[in-house]
Amino acid sequence: MPESANSGNEPTQTVGDGEDTAFGVPAYANDRRIQNCSQARELYVRLYLENQLRASSFSQIRNQIEGGRPFNPAELERNGETWRTNVNFNDARASFKRVSLPYWRMVHEVPRKISVALQTEAPQSDKWGISMAEAFDQFLDDWGPDYFLQFSGFADDFVMYGPGYVMWPDGSTPRYKWAPTVQMLFPKRTKGSVDQWELVAFKREMTATELVNLVRNSEESNRSKEAGWNPAAVMKAIRLASPGPGNTRYFDPNFWQDMIVSNDLVIGGVWPPVTVVDVWAKNREGTKVRHYILTEKADVQDYLYEADEEADDFRQIFGACFYGVGANGLLHAVKGFGVMNYYYSTAINRTKCRALDSGTFAMGMNFVKADNTPDGSPPVENVSMLNVFPTGLQQLQWYPNLQVGLELIQSLQQNQNENNFVYSEVQKSIGDTDTATQAKLIAGIQSEMGSSTAAIFLSQIGTNIFAEMLRRLCKKGSSDKDAKKFQARCRNKGVPNEAMFNIEKTVKTGASPMMADPGQRNEIMNEMLTVVYPMPGANRRGILEHYVSNKVGSNGLKWALMPDGAESDPAARRAAMIENGNLAQGMPLPVAPEDAHVEHLDEHLKPLEAMVQAAQQGQQITPDHMVAAKLTVPHSAQHLQYLSQDQTKKDAFNQMKARFTNVSNVMNGIEQRMAKAHQMGADPQAMQTAMQGPQQ
Repeated sequence: MPESANSGNEPTQTVGDGEDTAFGVPAYANDRRIQNCSQARELYVRLYLENQLRASSFSQIRNQIEGGRPFNPAELERNGETWRTNVNFNDARASFKRVSLPYWRMVHEVPRKISVALQTEAPQSDKWGISMAEAFDQFLDDWGPDYFLQFSGFADDFVMYGPGYVMWPDGSTPRYKWAPTVQMLFPKRTKGSVDQWELVAFKREMTATELVNLVRNSEESNRSKEAGWNPAAVMKAIRLASPGPGNTRYFDPNFWQDMIVSNDLVIGGVWPPVTVVDVWAKNREGTKVRHYILTEKADVQDYLYEADEEADDFRQIFGACFYGVGANGLLHAVKGFGVMNYYYSTAINRTKCRALDSGTFAMGMNFVKADNTPDGSPPVENVSMLNVFPTGLQQLQWYPNLQVGLELIQSLQQNQNENNFVYSEVQKSIGDTDTATQAKLIAGIQSEMGSSTAAIFLSQIGTNIFAEMLRRLCKKGSSDKDAKKFQARCRNKGVPNEAMFNIEKTVKTGASPMMADPGQRNEIMNEMLTVVYPMPGANRRGILEHYVSNKVGSNGLKWALMPDGAESDPAARRAAMIENGNLAQGMPLPVAPEDAHVEHLDEHLKPLEAMVQAAQQGQQITPDHMVAAKLTVPHSAQHLQYLSQDQTKKDAFNQMKARFTNVSNVMNGIEQRMAKAHQMGADPQAMQTAMQGPQQ
């Protein structure tokens, strides 16, 4: 028996005795809120019943988005209305997909998925943070397709219902599992803040294979028992879940043990899964979280599992993102896109069905029978291409008015777009404007609203999920294979153990809110390339990485850009660096049309930019530097002239031209001051001052 099992002789206290109680469960002398398996199951049943109305609403929302028909077919049949149109036009599904699909790209199509800031003054801290972010990306690659499934399920729940949850199955693994919102149970008036949670229940299934692996042999049973599992209860759960309960051989432990040993797959296919309930509860002082696993049915009276979690905070067990705040900050008051649009989408769908019925009537012919119309004969006989009408049949000149229904549908859809303006299509709004300026304003407003919505999600996933994943990866002495591999990769990148294990880190997503809107992404990236990239001190590598990620996805970095620290066309760059040495010695060099002009220009401009930066900081420029500059500037101008003729490299030309113009202007200014000082017979000290360049 688990140590917490109540023998039934312990005294109980009722509410009002002056002791704390947890959600109506009597408090005992020790610090546990839940005293035995029976109380835990009773608590779960209460939460389950309280959640019925919410679960029913969630099922209706899913039914609508997944193609369910707007009218109850059985009810239509009872009323003799099976002729009515009963079709889901998938408006809700289209709206939901338009909203939910960009979440994956928003988070992942960036150079690095996370941004790590180390709380230290060490000069290498930025480099360490980038290295850890790169190792984190490699960890996600190792995770593989399962990561996409877990993230997508969680993100879809976030959009559809409001809350989205993930959970870590143990205290070490950084790989979370999607916890479907429909399976998460909370007491009434639970706050949306994870730090304020006190009780969580989660209904799921465990396969017979999973349970069998816990009690496969005596060694596994002992190991499971040390971890908190109850082998006797696990074995009983397997037996009771077996098929054919009337066959006594399934209750013979030797029989199913033989099956386990002979073929693991058989028991996984023969035995149905066991429905279990996970319950996490904080102790009365709020300093520990205890985890219980029990069967949903009361046929197994003891816990399958019971142990204290390594974490003393729900934040290290669950990751949660919320679509909004909710009334009074209550978790159950948070509503997602699917919830808020359910009734409106239902109204539009039903109106379309009725409009289709009206159209069907309008395309038919209506008649009125007179007294002399023969009984028992069809009103119209079709003979080949001829229609024969009986005597006394008069056609009714009346047709349903379709215009009213069509206008109503249009009005409803327009109103829905206004309510969900952040998700409406920019092109439609722009098409309705009179001027380009007005179109830009509309697009700008939508982009701002989209960025705000994205910021809410990104801030939560960075703080609540990615931060916990990184904490587990950086856990000192972790036996988890992902953590070991991550730490080894970080060491290979030059990250010291002190930075991984002891320095506090701030983790955010690598994506910015602007990544939510594709039009805004393109505009920002193009502006960064043309304006910021040429500026001295600009992080050109970072700008290029974001530009490539936006165009072809983060995987494109591997083939579109050389590794960080490596330059394109190394042979051409070596030749350009040799030329720099010759130019510095006063040797003019020609430029050939077939030269790699982009690489040559980049290498020639680097020493010139260093001189400009030194001059602007008030440092002295030597005469040898000026000799090199006098030859390098016109040499670079020739490269630029050839580059301007290559129509395939317009962007590279614009970037190099901006850099060259900045360098040549400063160097020309220094040379003019030196010449003027020389004409005025300045002394050597004045000449040195002139060669220092403009002061900042």
